Amino acid sequence: MCEANVELLERVQTVIFRAQASEGTQGFAHQLERALTSMRRYPLPLRTVSDLRGLSGVNEGTAKYLARLAEDIY
Repeated sequence: MCEANVELLERVQTVIFRAQASEGTQGFAHQLERALTSMRRYPLPLRTVSDLRGLSGVNEGTAKYLARLAEDIY
């Protein structure tokens, strides 16, 4: 795990918890859980859509959402 990604990973985990609590966002929570698993294994900073899109289990929409979260942090 890349230390530069720690804050992003924590923020994604928080979003997952909130999404799991809402009935209409269960699928979104599952998609983010898959992305989070890949993000934890990635050895470099994740800052752009292309960085995130290259991860296993991350589609274009999820990559864009995660990139917006990363922009707020970096």
